[in-house]
Amino acid sequence: MTYERAVGEEAPDLDVLLDRIARRFSRAEPRQRARTFVRGILSGLRRPNGWTLARYAGDSDPNGMQRLLNAARWDVEGVRDDLRTWVVEHLAEPRAVLVMHEAAFPKKGDRSVGVYRRYGDRTGRAENVQVGVFLGYSTRRGSALVDRELYLPTSWTQDRQRCRLAGIPDDVAHLSRPELGRRMVRRALDGGAAAAWVATDEPYGDNEALRALLEQRGVGYALAMSAGDRIAIAGSATEVREFARSLRPAAYRHSGTSRAYEWAAVATAGSDTGREWRRCLLIRRSTAQPDQLRYYGCRAPAGTAVAELIRVASAPSAVQARVGATGRVLGLDQYQVRRYDAWYRYVTLCLVAGAQLAAEAAGSTGSRRPANAS
Repeated sequence: MTYERAVGEEAPDLDVLLDRIARRFSRAEPRQRARTFVRGILSGLRRPNGWTLARYAGDSDPNGMQRLLNAARWDVEGVRDDLRTWVVEHLAEPRAVLVMHEAAFPKKGDRSVGVYRRYGDRTGRAENVQVGVFLGYSTRRGSALVDRELYLPTSWTQDRQRCRLAGIPDDVAHLSRPELGRRMVRRALDGGAAAAWVATDEPYGDNEALRALLEQRGVGYALAMSAGDRIAIAGSATEVREFARSLRPAAYRHSGTSRAYEWAAVATAGSDTGREWRRCLLIRRSTAQPDQLRYYGCRAPAGTAVAELIRVASAPSAVQARVGATGRVLGLDQYQVRRYDAWYRYVTLCLVAGAQLAAEAAGSTGSRRPANAS
């Protein structure tokens, strides 16, 4: 088997990051194996999985790596918190955006935890998938994934025997994808992640609990909406798609950064009665195909320029690209695990590797930036 060396494997700060998470492993063997796992992911393996990582480690079989993912005792949530802190230290800016993003991973069988059948937009057919909901941290300096949750459909959570066989604890209940995103946003804010905005590329704009959390925390947002969602404009509630159809072409303008889309912003009503915050509907229209529209419900500090709202609404594209790169380069979509805890462990270690690459790409490896750095 041949390997391609990638930037990051011998980066001087990789040891610093690995030392940061080392305290989450109580025993030396899983601690060292986790270090080898991350280094293997960063080494440029053509197809990162249990077997190729084992061979990278010099093992004759994947049993050691499987123990790390399935049986060894270590604090995977603590590792997640450490990588989030690492990313914030290296990428933080006052206008940082927390981005919620979904990713579906095709699966051949139906035994992997959380797998269910759904229609795939890319494939044009129904297929078995696992769906992960991710939280990214995005600034002008770069972006990285800092949290993850596995979506469990009711076909799983209503079958407790099936859940037990997959290692899902009895107290884990069904949560919608927006609820999983809200949980991650709350963790990030509670953990000190400096962020001024939250954005989504999935239609979470009608989730009242998510909006309430952000409003309570004083965080602005640009949340994608479904075409059928209703919004209060000019004293009456209307579907966003119907309102968009009523807009004249002159209402749309290019953002100045891309000619691929035009944007329109319209003030909307809301519960805010003070002068500090404003609400609006932001509409994105494809220049090439004007009937392709995207809608965002926004809440922003008074005086925020439309260009800033467009920047926030566009942030998910950078995180989506990061998910794709993590999948292709770091093996996020190559995992061969079936149990609930193993999914979180594998994905979390992939995100650790991704955090290192994000810091390198930002040119901040070796330097620690305060959370309020600009």
